[in-house]
Amino acid sequence: MKRLFVSTLSVLALSTMATPAFANKPVAISSQTRIIRQITPFHLVTNSYQGNFKAQGIPSSNALINAFYNKRIDAKDLVKAGIDTGRLTEATLSDRGYLNAVDSFLDNLDSD
Repeated sequence: MKRLFVSTLSVLALSTMATPAFANKPVAISSQTRIIRQITPFHLVTNSYQGNFKAQGIPSSNALINAFYNKRIDAKDLVKAGIDTGRLTEATLSDRGYLNAVDSFLDNLDSD
């Protein structure tokens, strides 16, 4: 009985440790079979800074920082770019936690 209890606890502990808190989560879209790997707020900002959303009108590098501080770009703009490129779902636009995290990462870009 003791072995069963210990092994059950071990399996539960391993299964919770194997799932990182901010891992990319697969998200199914409506009735389509297409799956989107939703990127984290950190990766969204990093991709923006590296210029991966220039086609969506998001500037890169220092131009991104300036656009954010001059209020020409905000978290929703980056999320929309992520949606347009298939990296985020439409529901992310109403996720306040995600938007706040993007804002926080944007705000910390220039804190060198």
